[in-house]
Amino acid sequence: MNENTGAPKNDPRKERLAKALRDNLKRRKAQARERAVGDGKPAETVSDRNG
Repeated sequence: MNENTGAPKNDPRKERLAKALRDNLKRRKAQARERAVGDGKPAETVSDRNG
């Protein structure tokens, strides 16, 4: 994909975005676990939603 855009292989912007997405996912999972503990229900997982 990078060969078409001419962007360097290790684009710092892509690295920042990837890190931000990973951090966001971790935060959302932690929030879901906290809500599940408060509700007394198990946390919903991706597999639960996708059947």
